[in-house]
Amino acid sequence: MHADDWITLSMLGSFTGAVFTVTVISQFLKEIVDHYVKLPTRVLVLVISWLVLLGYRYVTKGALHPEGVYLDVLNGFLVALASMGAHSVAKDRLGWR
Repeated sequence: MHADDWITLSMLGSFTGAVFTVTVISQFLKEIVDHYVKLPTRVLVLVISWLVLLGYRYVTKGALHPEGVYLDVLNGFLVALASMGAHSVAKDRLGWR
């Protein structure tokens, strides 16, 4: 790992790394997607979660097998929920009122 590596495969392979990546990508794409199609943000975050997890699996394993895809779909819900929760906390000034 180099000092200029912000997101690495090992980081992306962790739950925290996946949530961070999904949160950043979702925030960046939300307004762009809304410009073209009205898609609920939760659906966008879920789709991005699935793409990140499936992409990680494909890059690290070289193929997508049914059992891995099934697990990534299930884990995508967890990553999406955590990403939406992280956004809610940050939006609420870190939960402080």
